[in-house]
Amino acid sequence: MIQPADPPAQSVEVAVEQDPQTQVPRARRFTSLERRTSYFLAKAALTATELMDRALEQVGLRWRWYSVLVVISEIGPLSQQELVERSTLDRTSMVALIDHLEGLRLVERRRNPADRRSNAVHITSAGVDMLDRAAVLVDAAEEELFGTLSGEEREQLFEVLSCLVLGT
Repeated sequence: MIQPADPPAQSVEVAVEQDPQTQVPRARRFTSLERRTSYFLAKAALTATELMDRALEQVGLRWRWYSVLVVISEIGPLSQQELVERSTLDRTSMVALIDHLEGLRLVERRRNPADRRSNAVHITSAGVDMLDRAAVLVDAAEEELFGTLSGEEREQLFEVLSCLVLGT
């Protein structure tokens, strides 16, 4: 059972930000919520997703669609359930997402030879071409997102996040 931690102090001045109206720097007081690591982790995920979506819209993709295409491309045909396990999407979102990608002719469903009751999702040649174009945009967006971090800091961040997600 998770034990509640001692609550952090109510607020602490820890940063300087620019006033959106006057453009004058001002002290920022972080709330107790903003001082939680989980808060910043969630904000970082939102920021990354928004940045990736903006970059990928140049080729008509969204980050969620791109991530599914990458998984299928690199691992091979997978059932929708296997795609759910390898992504951040839930079952109900996955069905609609695959329907959409199929409508764009980037993937196709075929009978799964290992289990004839299910379909396997395959990437099409158009999907592979789309991935090639999108990868350049994702690389640029990641550079924008992580540009202030050194190579070593990026590796450390990856290791910490991997531990959190994979529980290792």
